[in-house]
Amino acid sequence: MKLSQKIRQGTFTQKRITQPNDTQHCLNCGNDFQGAYCPRCGQSHTTQRITWHNFWRTFVMNGIGLQGTLPRTLLELFYRPGFLIRDYLAGRRQHYINPFRCLLLLAAIFILLGNTPLAGDIRATTSEFGASFSQEFYTVSAQEQAAMKSMTDAMTGLIYANFGTFNLLLILVMTFPFWLVFRKQGQFRVQPLNLSEAATSMAFVGCQNMVLNVLSLPFFTSVDMGVLSIVSYSTVILLFVMTLWQMFDISLGRFLLRFLLLSVISFFFYIILIYAIVFYIVFTQGVF
Repeated sequence: MKLSQKIRQGTFTQKRITQPNDTQHCLNCGNDFQGAYCPRCGQSHTTQRITWHNFWRTFVMNGIGLQGTLPRTLLELFYRPGFLIRDYLAGRRQHYINPFRCLLLLAAIFILLGNTPLAGDIRATTSEFGASFSQEFYTVSAQEQAAMKSMTDAMTGLIYANFGTFNLLLILVMTFPFWLVFRKQGQFRVQPLNLSEAATSMAFVGCQNMVLNVLSLPFFTSVDMGVLSIVSYSTVILLFVMTLWQMFDISLGRFLLRFLLLSVISFFFYIILIYAIVFYIVFTQGVF
């Protein structure tokens, strides 16, 4: 088809036939301007009629981050996570997806895949493992075993039903200890980390954990939960150590001391979160 025919039939997009110095008319505010974006409202001059093609390109590819930012972010989270966070905090953000958007997207994927035969009954498997784990380390009566099973079921159901919220709570739990221990370390000695930057850093760590959760879904029914838990937690800890080691340019001895301090403080915050969930279940669902 000739160029003139494409233009006449409207199949040749405005983006390909306009030049940067051409005068454009903004469809949003009615302003006449030159360039790619309207200086008054910021709308692109390539705004087109809504079609399935445009919907896929603007919402799925650009909005969610499938046009390069999401794959690149997920890839770098597993071989240069600390350097990724340093780049993002330094302002080099064009090639990376927002970590909080990425976290919510991964949580949605986990929930969707978790309701398929691929993962089996996650809640039942997790609940049974939690109950058997408690019984293995504590000698309890049959009534206490039933109470533990009820609490485990309630906690598993609550967390699974609010998986995105639970991961955000974990980020909040990790943010303050991380900021408290590492805020003036390495290259952040001159300009210390603030709480928002610490939360952003922990959001990237949360994305790491969510990817591991999604990848572990097919093994919930085929691998022993004890083995799966050991492998998962070991991988999470190793990735976390690698992330912090890359992020802060400090000596090995100082890093190990700071990491140990972070682990202790985070453990107490995590226990507080678990007890808060237990009290919520007791008061709202009457368990125990």
